[in-house]
Amino acid sequence: MLSKAYNTSTVGFERELSVTAKAPDIETLLAAWLRELLVLFGEGFAIGDLLVVEVGQVSSRSYGATGMSVRGTARGRMIGDWFETKGTPTLDVGQVVIVKRRRRYEASVLLGG
Repeated sequence: MLSKAYNTSTVGFERELSVTAKAPDIETLLAAWLRELLVLFGEGFAIGDLLVVEVGQVSSRSYGATGMSVRGTARGRMIGDWFETKGTPTLDVGQVVIVKRRRRYEASVLLGG
């Protein structure tokens, strides 16, 4: 997703930031995870690499039952003079489409502009 906005291979790994998300189901969890990554980018952190450490179920009062969680690490560095975007300098996620195929989920992020 972010590789559509900039060349992730040029970022380097000066910092590692923890990224977590929780949601009532796997579909909403994926959207929440993507939102967290976009928040980091919006705060000026260019992500060069992602590592998902754990995906699991959690009990949550806010969901009234068992929900899902994901925990990971984003490696990268703060945007500076080195940073160059591909094309338009903004990244707008228009829609996240999630489709269940047998036992797997496939996600597509449709970028707006």
